[in-house]
Formats: sequence, C-alpha cells, structure tokens
Amino acid sequence: MVEPVLYGSLIQLAIGFFLFVAAGYFVTLALFGEKIGLVEKIIFAIVLGFFVPTLAIFILNYFLGVKIDSVAVAVIYALIAAVAFWFGSGKSFLKRKHS
Repeated sequence: MVEPVLYGSLIQLAIGFFLFVAAGYFVTLALFGEKIGLVEKIIFAIVLGFFVPTLAIFILNYFLGVKIDSVAVAVIYALIAAVAFWFGSGKSFLKRKHS
C-alpha cells in the first residue's frame, strides 16, 4: 500500500510550489519587466507570490463569500499567473487582435 504522505501530499506540494513560483515571477515581470536585477526579481517573486494571491483569496472569501479549499487556491494561483503572464507579455489586447 502506498502511503498518502508519499503520494498525494508530494504531488500537491510540487503543484503548489510551481504555482507559487509562477504567480510571483509573472507578477514581478508584469510590474517591473526586465528593468530590475536577478536578486530583486527573486525577492519580489517571493513577496508578490505570497501577497497577491493571498489578497485575492481574502477578497473572494470575505467580501464575496466564496468558499476556499485547496482546489480554489490552486485555481486562483493559476489565474493570477496567467493574467500576469498576459500583461507582462508586452502586447496589448488590441495589438494581439490586429496582428
């Protein structure tokens, strides 16, 4: 029998870590672009990886009454990473539409 600690928890940890890093990194790139150095990118990615999704989760839970579970948190992190990647890609929506 496979222990739950070695099966589900490690997979959730890997997915959560990836989403945390992706959200923080893409928010950092969306805000600052390539204007800052490597150390600053790492620090801002960690700080924004904690702050932005936590703020979104708080707003969704407290003001909108959304029930928060592990799937909701993963979806919020993924959405924040996707939106930040889109904003940080350098092209606006109108330029994407016409090209």
